[in-house]
Amino acid sequence: MKKLCLFGILVFALFACNNEIDEMNNGNTAIDPSMEIINEYNPESDLLQGSIFGRVYNEQEDPIANAQVKYNGKNYTTDQEGRFFIIDEVLDKKGTFFTVEAEGYFKGSRRINPQEGSVNYAYVQLLELNSIGILDATTGGEVNIQTSGSNNGHTVISFPANSFALENGDLYSGEVTIAAKYLDPTALNISEIMPGNLLGLNNLAEEVSLVSYGMMAVELFGENGEKLNIAAGQTATLSFPIPVNLLDSAPEEIPLWSFEEEEYGIWVEEEVATLQNGMYIGEVSHFTFWSIYVPFGTVFIEGQLLTPNGSPLINTRVNLFINNNVGVASGSTDDSGFFAGNVPKGTDLTLSLVRLWQNDCEFSSINLGSFDMEENIGPVMLQESGEIFTISGTLLNCENNLVENGLIHVEVGNSSTEFYLGEETEFELNLLNCANEDEVSITAVDIDNIAAGLSTSKSIESIVEFGEISTCGDELPEFFTLTVGENSATMIEDIKASMNYTQTFVGIQVGDVWDSIPGKFVITLLLDNGAVGTYGDRDFDFIDLITYPADFNEYSRLACTNPCTAYLSSFTLIIEENSGPGGHIAGEFNGKGTFKDINDSSIPDEYPFSGSFRLPIN
Repeated sequence: MKKLCLFGILVFALFACNNEIDEMNNGNTAIDPSMEIINEYNPESDLLQGSIFGRVYNEQEDPIANAQVKYNGKNYTTDQEGRFFIIDEVLDKKGTFFTVEAEGYFKGSRRINPQEGSVNYAYVQLLELNSIGILDATTGGEVNIQTSGSNNGHTVISFPANSFALENGDLYSGEVTIAAKYLDPTALNISEIMPGNLLGLNNLAEEVSLVSYGMMAVELFGENGEKLNIAAGQTATLSFPIPVNLLDSAPEEIPLWSFEEEEYGIWVEEEVATLQNGMYIGEVSHFTFWSIYVPFGTVFIEGQLLTPNGSPLINTRVNLFINNNVGVASGSTDDSGFFAGNVPKGTDLTLSLVRLWQNDCEFSSINLGSFDMEENIGPVMLQESGEIFTISGTLLNCENNLVENGLIHVEVGNSSTEFYLGEETEFELNLLNCANEDEVSITAVDIDNIAAGLSTSKSIESIVEFGEISTCGDELPEFFTLTVGENSATMIEDIKASMNYTQTFVGIQVGDVWDSIPGKFVITLLLDNGAVGTYGDRDFDFIDLITYPADFNEYSRLACTNPCTAYLSSFTLIIEENSGPGGHIAGEFNGKGTFKDINDSSIPDEYPFSGSFRLPIN
């Protein structure tokens, strides 16, 4: 029996402002030429309501906690299992784009094509921001990335002398640290590693489908960690190795594409690379993700993946290929088995499936034919009925009531996945078992109450009934969840409560007032009596609440008076557990108050805030 530890689900939403051209730029920083094409782009939209359940993990497939997921001006933070939830938001069927950032990693992103009312599954593998070399900016030089699976064992990046600039445009003359990664376009999980998807804009601002012959991520840093780029009038040279199985189809010249990551999440045609001694070599004037792509006319298709008996296959990897082995699209089916996206126009497509989300077992291929116009291809039915089995059950919370917002973690052999159930906590799901595993294990998770049960295993048969499954494990987690207005966050670190030696009052401290980290917050609360019960706004000696940042300014705090007693129009705290020093204090609260911004200016309108917590008492 294995226990799945679930900590806080971090979903801190904030609003971001659009990037503007730095008016202080003195002209030494290269202007991104892709912006001319982006400015001419007028994409088709098909807006709808839907949700996204995603996971973020590293190159070792370990979850990344506290990653910042940004979508439509809001920020969501991953929990300890790398999960994030974007629930009931406006999405775009023709292209919903979000980004993912975490300290120590290259920026990741994904572009998906949802259906109305759907729950969509998205996976992002972040690449470690490791240095591959250090150069002197005044002399330049070259660095190498070791690669595998290509005809040449390394990727080369070359810089001329005096070609580096700071973000404000000033030329830079110190040491330059180069962080870079090569992305193998033939990797089965390339859709999880690469930014966006395989949709691009050619130099006429026309949408095209893309076939990749190689990708690269590059970032430059100065001696003090400052970000650098290529100076105006300078270029760097990129040399891409070609995967062995793509050599025969490699053209003599191929367009170089940069990735636009601020608004649309789309590749933009910029330069040209030429084939020289088995390598594609080209020059670039700025750094982002770069790729060498062959463009095709594009067409939008959608379909539904079904079992032989007509049931949907949910959260199942779909890969589309041309010429048998060249990938052109990839993604996971939604909670009704639907998939959608852009594919090369007028080219025969083959659909293949991969078991669960770790891409360790590819087994089924279906010829879809070619498409010349947008088309709903309807149901795509699998024939391998012996490799499909069904699991069912019901999720219960610690009070043996139905879970109101849940998911299940599923393991089959050495592969695993998760299914978001939301309110539908009585489930029946179809799974693939192409490796003929003998056992399936599931763990039930109560999202709202931040609780997970113990793993339960059963032998695989055509129908596996788990019955009632508890989300109540051996230990309750420690957390503090806060919602201000429409923005929420949960912290699982830097949380504690303390009592004075007579145990007549309790102090709650969450976060560090000096640690102004985006997506975190600070709360300090002194309560005269910490016994189980309900307390009003006159039962507190002190309360302070600061968010970093909030939707108002760089940070905001509850307005304070004499000395820093928050201005509250209402406040209620319910203590549900207090086991004294060495134990825990738990409860929930809600209130309404006036906030001030970083300049101590009052923010118009009162804002409601609420939360729940379970803290260790020191």
